[in-house]
Amino acid sequence: MKTQSSNIIKYLLYGTLLMILIMQYTGHPLKTPTTPGGILSLEFADTKTKVQAIYDAWQATNIRGRTNISQARINTYWDFVFIFFYSALFFYWNWISAQNPINNKYIGKAAGLFAIIAGTQDVIENLGMLKSLNGNISDATAGMTSLCATIKFSLLGISVLILMAQRFRIWRSRGDLA
Repeated sequence: MKTQSSNIIKYLLYGTLLMILIMQYTGHPLKTPTTPGGILSLEFADTKTKVQAIYDAWQATNIRGRTNISQARINTYWDFVFIFFYSALFFYWNWISAQNPINNKYIGKAAGLFAIIAGTQDVIENLGMLKSLNGNISDATAGMTSLCATIKFSLLGISVLILMAQRFRIWRSRGDLA
């Protein structure tokens, strides 16, 4: 069972790391003077005015011969694959760490669920961004997208911190940190 769990975590980790590289590559042209955060600028644009400014700035053709609007769509479509890998990785890794008697199983399982909820928020966020990238820009969509991004990053951060604490406790109990 331990080997199977290790293999699952390893494959999810490799998939997550590969998707980070793909997301960096597809998102690189989106970093402009108007949007120094790249796609994050759109994720956290919480008003119609802010989204419209990004949309207008991204009308220009980038170094790849596309508008940044189409580049942002490509990046967002890839993000759906990334969501699967990172949310499954942190869910499963927290869930497995929670099985160790040294850890609090309820906190670990909650952290795993936080990763799934973060992934769900990311899906909703992506749908809002795609709506805006198709020119359907509104305050409601901007607000929802920004709120989902905030919830996603918060829950994912909590999930990662709990995982780190769990792993530290396991390593310390084995004497690996002595």
